[in-house]
Amino acid sequence: MLLQKQEMLDAVEPVINAVDKATTILECSDQLLFTGTAVSAYNGTIAITSPCDTQGLSFSVKGHDFYNFLSKAYTVAVSVEVKEGALKFKSGRTKASLKTAVTDKNYSRLIFDGDIPPFKPIPDGFIAGVGMCTLAKNAAQELRGIAVGDDGTGRSYVIETDSNRICVYSLESSMDKFWIDGAALKTALKVGTPTGYCIHNSWIIFEYDGGTRVAVKRKDHSSYPYADIFKCITEATEALPLASGKLPSTLLEAVSRLSILASRENSAVASDLIELTFSQECLTLFASKDSGEATETIPWEEPIRGEANSCKVWVDPAFLNEAASKSFDFKLCIHGSTPSLYVTSGAFVMLVITYTT
Repeated sequence: MLLQKQEMLDAVEPVINAVDKATTILECSDQLLFTGTAVSAYNGTIAITSPCDTQGLSFSVKGHDFYNFLSKAYTVAVSVEVKEGALKFKSGRTKASLKTAVTDKNYSRLIFDGDIPPFKPIPDGFIAGVGMCTLAKNAAQELRGIAVGDDGTGRSYVIETDSNRICVYSLESSMDKFWIDGAALKTALKVGTPTGYCIHNSWIIFEYDGGTRVAVKRKDHSSYPYADIFKCITEATEALPLASGKLPSTLLEAVSRLSILASRENSAVASDLIELTFSQECLTLFASKDSGEATETIPWEEPIRGEANSCKVWVDPAFLNEAASKSFDFKLCIHGSTPSLYVTSGAFVMLVITYTT
């Protein structure tokens, strides 16, 4: 049977994101499953399916082996057949025989088949919110994951937190509550920009142009501290500032230089971070790793209001790059009894605990 290489690749490329590279305790997590009309994969956290016409031929093979052979095929069509427990693959002078697995357990079919609710549109701001909140996180600390929830007024937010910061991003329209693993959502967004979503049993399913669907396992959001998070944000919003101002426009150039020496080992907090020190006269950036260290001071373009008192935070260079391309306001405040940095830019708010030396 001859199948068009590019058509097969277009179907397999989104699905390969859910294929484990090595065998795990979950049966077939390293497999691509072809049903004759679709190709799918499931690794316990995320499932992906995409339309794929194999002319009725169904088989299950090691996903990455198949994908690598297919992507390197030098003919526009490839020959495939299942024979004697193996997929016989041929492209020009290249022949391969890939062992097939038993296909009696199609886990992804349990997720995608049946009475799936109607898909709802993705709210404006969702993709940007996930991006901003992910960039602002502390990569070395255990994260709760990405959540979507409302503040009690009906407005929905993307939320991500770690042990010393809260990030929220306001959405243009309402979205159902959910809480999922951040890495799994990142995988879903690698597939492309979703056009819709629905909540189905213990999954959130994203839909894409062309018929691809990605299901991400949901956490039990009943235990997510939505109320505490929005209480912290509200208190910080209303807190009187110790100091306030705008991040300088020259921040981007300084970050590009200091990120060369940013290291997770020496920050004692997270990976590849830059330390920011807020003082009355300037913003000081510091980065270090085994091979050296660097410091740069940036005078405030506009005098800051209040007293900065040398508060320090660790921030990911990628977030600073994003901050430098936008207009970010900040204030240093006391949240409860804790000195904190409160940063805003449009729909985005970050609250992070500071420290002094």
